[in-house]
Amino acid sequence: MVRCPGMSRYLAEKFVASRKRAAGRRRRRKEAALERSVEIREPGVVVTLDGIATGWQSRRRIEGHIFRDRGSTKFLEKMVGVGIDSRALTPKILKVLDDSGAYVLQIDGDKRHQASALKRALRKRRVMHYLSEPRTPQHNPVAEEGMREIRQFLPEGGATSVEEATSSIDRAFLTLNREWLRPSRGGLSSEALYALPRVEINREAMYRQFVIFKRRFRREMGRTLRARRRANRRAVEATLVAFGLATVKIGGVPLGPDVGRN
Repeated sequence: MVRCPGMSRYLAEKFVASRKRAAGRRRRRKEAALERSVEIREPGVVVTLDGIATGWQSRRRIEGHIFRDRGSTKFLEKMVGVGIDSRALTPKILKVLDDSGAYVLQIDGDKRHQASALKRALRKRRVMHYLSEPRTPQHNPVAEEGMREIRQFLPEGGATSVEEATSSIDRAFLTLNREWLRPSRGGLSSEALYALPRVEINREAMYRQFVIFKRRFRREMGRTLRARRRANRRAVEATLVAFGLATVKIGGVPLGPDVGRN
């Protein structure tokens, strides 16, 4: 056992034991996350947002922010540029949500996707904010898979201008959305399913239920930042299950309405 100068054997053993416990907690969280899956039953319910680095222009990174419908996997919109901040991104996010009529915005932890102005606007629109677990792509599979697919259309070595990056992403959207138009198992294309009349859900009632779930799970899970984020995720999942818009499975077994406790 390696000890720092001046550290007693007791403190060294205590330090090693704490590191082992932390490693065990990380391993168990990873295993639990891998077994847990959320299936969205309908399009227009959850919009995912993820960022992708597309290249460099004058030593500044070109980045793209990609919007995708989780239920149908259709690419919806993009925002490509250099030095995009939350003030420029927030209006774009709100426009996509208004056009799609989605109930949930799912992000992966980018600080620009968590701006105070955006959070206030989401509460006003009664849109739930779903923050995926950091460093666990399986929580946001549609967005992560979309980023891998788009990278195949980028120039080798990355784009050298915003225009080149934009045209590459446009080409990716055109090609990948053709897969979205193919007939599903039920015989209808995703586009036809998307065009079907949606079941009208009272957005205010759904958001009220989400707030009730969130308060309950926060009381049960604790007050730390990690616990609050986990409670928020479970509240969104429980709300979607309660309104028949999603199925949550652990180990392939669907969970009941009390999904947040698991």
